[in-house]
Amino acid sequence: SSWLGDASDTMRIWEFHVDWNNTSNSTFGINGLPNYLIPVDNFTPIGFNIPQPGTGQQLDNLGDRLMHRLQFRNFGSYFTLVTNHTVDAGSRAGVRWYEVHKPVGGSWSMYQQGTYAGDTADGLHRWMGSAALDSAGNLAIGYSVSSSSVYPSIRYTGRLVNDPLGTLAQGEGEIIAGSGSQTHSAGRWGDYSMLGVDPYNDCTFWFTTEYIQNTGSAPWQTRIGSFTFPSCLTGLTGNLGGRVTDGGGGAPVSGAQITADGYTTFSDATGRYTLEGLPVGAYTVTVSAYGYYSQTVPNVDVFFNQTTVQNFVLTPTAPISLTGTIRDGSGQNWPLYARIDLSAPGYADTVFTNPHDGTYTLTLHTGLTYTLQVSVPGYTPQTTQFYASPVVRQLAGYVLDFNLTVDSTCTAPGYTGSGTCTPQSGGLLRGNVRDQNSGAPVNGATLSNAGNTATAQTTPDDPMLDDGFYTLFVSGSGAQPVSVSAPGYPTITGTVSITPGGTAWHDFLLPSGQLAYAPANFSATLNPTPTLTRTL
Repeated sequence: SSWLGDASDTMRIWEFHVDWNNTSNSTFGINGLPNYLIPVDNFTPIGFNIPQPGTGQQLDNLGDRLMHRLQFRNFGSYFTLVTNHTVDAGSRAGVRWYEVHKPVGGSWSMYQQGTYAGDTADGLHRWMGSAALDSAGNLAIGYSVSSSSVYPSIRYTGRLVNDPLGTLAQGEGEIIAGSGSQTHSAGRWGDYSMLGVDPYNDCTFWFTTEYIQNTGSAPWQTRIGSFTFPSCLTGLTGNLGGRVTDGGGGAPVSGAQITADGYTTFSDATGRYTLEGLPVGAYTVTVSAYGYYSQTVPNVDVFFNQTTVQNFVLTPTAPISLTGTIRDGSGQNWPLYARIDLSAPGYADTVFTNPHDGTYTLTLHTGLTYTLQVSVPGYTPQTTQFYASPVVRQLAGYVLDFNLTVDSTCTAPGYTGSGTCTPQSGGLLRGNVRDQNSGAPVNGATLSNAGNTATAQTTPDDPMLDDGFYTLFVSGSGAQPVSVSAPGYPTITGTVSITPGGTAWHDFLLPSGQLAYAPANFSATLNPTPTLTRTL
């Protein structure tokens, strides 16, 4: 500002007051002179233009003026202005930037300033800048960059509010690399670039300026880019929601698990899901559901106070059949009535073997690893994992058999001993005990043969098997007697046919039970007569 007579380089600020009711009361500066003269660090005005690859035509530096725009912000207790212009940063163009503050009721003063010519001495020219502050006080600058070997491109840099003053410590980013030069003799470039702050979240910076893809006279194009300092978004939240449907027909997929970088929810009966209160930002969202291939969508943006809709159409996996037989593996080799607890990601179920022959059939899906835990009272549980490859499939299905060993209690039917269990000669008898009149199960009935006993039980976990179910070890072979008793029923004895090491099925029907009557009270009046008779 020496040409204005200032002792050093100076920023001049005019305050413009407009009185719309009485325009004669409006003022601009102090009698036309600036309200504030703020010294700035001395700089060297730029005296050269900007080179480009493959042409002698240079681009105008426009270093004789402040760049668009002078951004004003009200932070409540103070106001800010930020601006920039192009200077000589040592044989290359650089961006000189300023941030001035004014406390409420106070005066404007320089808060910080600096010249940015890259993080390293890379020989690149940076010019045509635009500066702005976000709501957190973070400062960003967008600008053009060029040299004799780098086509005019668009870049940006910035600082966080707590970074050392006078520095742009967040490094340099590129919005787009140009691939052509402008050969028009006017040499004007990007009049003028603009960096603004999205009013919706007051954090996202939007920058627009010129670039060229193919060298020519003036085939310029406009690029719009955005970037955000994540710290500005702290405390700002939005929502993510959508619907998960079946790709095979559009039916809703309920119970699908939706995860977004650690946040998790599940779809409801209509396939809809919602993740509320997510910090704004970009998320990688993954949906998984049993019987479907998982699906992942990266860079799903969640915006302040908005609901981002991200729907998913899932592809069903191919079903397969897994069959097998569960048998005794400690010497008897008979089929077992066993419980199978089945689990996989997003799936859990419990099934039982057929009590007649110990077989089971499961419908599974390729691409998943299943855990099967097989258990039978008196036997050591067995756990294994099963994976059906989506690439290699067996058309006839898969077979997985189990042979369970008795545990050290030796309480499994057909074994004696303690610690070391010894098989007994005989077979297993299974069936149901029912009321002869109603057919209802008789739970708690006791069955016995030669000192071996069993109790008819409920089967609440197995919908395929009626209550009153029993498993009894019967000694010997051929025709053997089995007695059955239950409270309220007479004891009966039936004859069953037993094959050693085999199983047989026999249902017992208990006849009508004994009648018991217990009235709350019973009374009669005896007159002076020899006898009194009442009918019950």
